[in-house]
Amino acid sequence: MIINDRKDLDAAPPEIREQFMTRLANGINRWVWDGNDWVIQQDDSTITRYAFTLADFPDAPVPEMPDYNPDEKALQQARESATLSRMEFMLALEEAGLYDEAEAAVDSDQIPKAAKIMWRNASAFNRMDETLVQFATALGYTDEQMDALFGIEVDNG
Repeated sequence: MIINDRKDLDAAPPEIREQFMTRLANGINRWVWDGNDWVIQQDDSTITRYAFTLADFPDAPVPEMPDYNPDEKALQQARESATLSRMEFMLALEEAGLYDEAEAAVDSDQIPKAAKIMWRNASAFNRMDETLVQFATALGYTDEQMDALFGIEVDNG
């Protein structure tokens, strides 16, 4: 059965009408990220289409609040997918004024052997590669510096 308006809904069998009303009620409350926190928002656009108001759904359920920060999730996804070719990475280091320091560190004892092998042989660099993260940490690079090298823009509010 297709329900396009209130007339269709009123003509529907009781079990169909009840299911439809439940779906309408479930669509009223939703969580929206405001940039700092989750806030509950009521959307009556669907129920008004069927000539209802929020007063017709006083017990509309509130879904469970999401347990993640969407900004942090987006940043993590951007980090995980960020990859630069060897040349792009070296040029990004140079542009940031970090290339000479990184190159000199490769020959020092402060850099793990795996990082030296990566530095000398990698054809591409992934932002979250464990060895690259260790290399950057050994050099004292911040997450923000690494993000900038990979072109990841962070919105700090």
